[in-house]
Amino acid sequence: MTAAEARRYAILRRACAIVGVPYFRPRCEGLHHLPDGAFVVAASHTTLLDWAALAYFIPRPVRFLMTRAYYDRPLLRWFCRFGSALPVTPGRIEPSTFRIAVEAHATSDVVGIFPEGRLRSASEPARAARGVIELAQRSGAPIVPATIRGAARAFPATSRLPRPFRVTVAFGAPLTVADDRSRPAQHAIASTLMTAIDALANGADARGSTHA
Repeated sequence: MTAAEARRYAILRRACAIVGVPYFRPRCEGLHHLPDGAFVVAASHTTLLDWAALAYFIPRPVRFLMTRAYYDRPLLRWFCRFGSALPVTPGRIEPSTFRIAVEAHATSDVVGIFPEGRLRSASEPARAARGVIELAQRSGAPIVPATIRGAARAFPATSRLPRPFRVTVAFGAPLTVADDRSRPAQHAIASTLMTAIDALANGADARGSTHA
């Protein structure tokens, strides 16, 4: 991020924390898994507040990839751009977005992605698009699996407003991605990633916790 983008991101992160911390009482597990250099954080996606929970505990600015279904909405467009989100089209790799994301990793920045490419309910099977694997392979950055436990109860799909329910962000051990860009290899890596994310969602021990 540029210095101006980082300042805007910090303002947005702080504003969300002022409202969200007393409301959701967030806590974190596995913070020690976050690498010092560039990495991709790949998390389960069940609510529109997932990015804020991740951003609160990741100590550096995160450039989140956001589907155009939300990025291009009039009421969200300014918010997304202010936070330096990168627009993506599900099922398609956009060269401009991937170029920016890869460049971000070259400066040890963090890129956030929701590998399903859309919101999903807890009952749906987890399937990752190969874009997250492609990004990691192009940049050489590891992927940190993550989940936000309690997110679906804090902001149910049937509710128009979030509820005051504690959420827990859990980070798993980074996954080093082999540079085999064949579809079978990418699908296998994606399956491994989603297995790791689901294990965290089901309460796998991330070894260590931090409370807000």
